Amino acid sequence: TGVLLLTLANLLPAQTAPVITANPAALTFSYQLGAAALPAAQTVQIASVPAGQNFTVAVSGSPFNAAWLLVSSSTGKTPLSLRLQVNPTGLAAGSFAGTVTITGTTGSPPPSATIAVTLQVSAAAPTLTAS
Repeated sequence: TGVLLLTLANLLPAQTAPVITANPAALTFSYQLGAAALPAAQTVQIASVPAGQNFTVAVSGSPFNAAWLLVSSSTGKTPLSLRLQVNPTGLAAGSFAGTVTITGTTGSPPPSATIAVTLQVSAAAPTLTAS
């Protein structure tokens, strides 16, 4: 007679690690020094498999740890729309990079997604004066 050997792994459904996604995964904002209005906010959709994952939001970048980059919430539960906006006040003309990191609160390691944010600040438009 043969021996049938079953392990617990054969009887239980496969467990998949949770996944968090951000769509879009990259945003660009443009601003001209002296402009009357700030760039419009942009929306990023945060989703997960399975749905209902709690997450935290962290911002990093330069200068000043990307203090120019603002996110509508520091925590959330998928699915959720996050609004990202920039405030270039005090920045000189140039290109600035920031990263928004979305990290799940469960899992080992916890799932994460990143959003790359670029802020392009251009010089003020030249002014003409009549003499």
